[in-house]
Amino acid sequence: MVTLQLNESLAIADRELSSFLAGRGFNNKGEDLQALREAVEDQHSTNAQLERELEQIRGMLEDEIERSETVAAELETIQEECADMHEEVTTKTAMIEERETKLAEKKGELEELQQQVAEKEAKLARRKEQLDSLLESIKGEEKECDELESNLAQRQRDLKAREQVLTEALEQVRSQRRSTSRLSDGPTKSGDEDGLQEEDDTERDIRMSELRLKLESQKMELAVQEELKAKNEKLIKDLEARIQ
Repeated sequence: MVTLQLNESLAIADRELSSFLAGRGFNNKGEDLQALREAVEDQHSTNAQLERELEQIRGMLEDEIERSETVAAELETIQEECADMHEEVTTKTAMIEERETKLAEKKGELEELQQQVAEKEAKLARRKEQLDSLLESIKGEEKECDELESNLAQRQRDLKAREQVLTEALEQVRSQRRSTSRLSDGPTKSGDEDGLQEEDDTERDIRMSELRLKLESQKMELAVQEELKAKNEKLIKDLEARIQ
């Protein structure tokens, strides 16, 4: 049984060898063994060359693998740096957006303040116009007051002049009365008394005229003061109303 299996294995090996040699142009029956050895040696040489090339390729592949690992490490480092940069950019973007939001809010507040300032400027302009108008009114009133004071001063000067005339007339009457009193005697006493009575009447009339002049002056001054007071009160009320 064992012999049969061995024979079959040898037959199979012989067929494979024949097929191998036939594939290379050899015939295992009657073929030159030297040529076969040379062919085998050539094949070994070729295989050795292929092994060397393969080893070289393996070395190159290992170098490439090493470079690839280096590149992969660098790439990982770059990815980490990119991740850090992305995080930093994200943070800065958030900060910029926050600042832009605050800037927009500040801009809105500034526009509102500008609007308020514009309204206040317009209000101040209207107030200035009112005050300018009031100032013109005050100047007009001051001019009228100056005219009233000037007229009052002129009337007072006129009254003083008339008072001076009456005073001089009164002094003249008194002087005449004293002269008459010194020159008077018994027979002419009645006539002198009539003259004295007439002088007394004249003096009384002069005094009454003086009193009337003084009273008229005081009334005039009081009237001017009342008019000035009324004008001042009116100006104050107008000013308060315009300020409000």
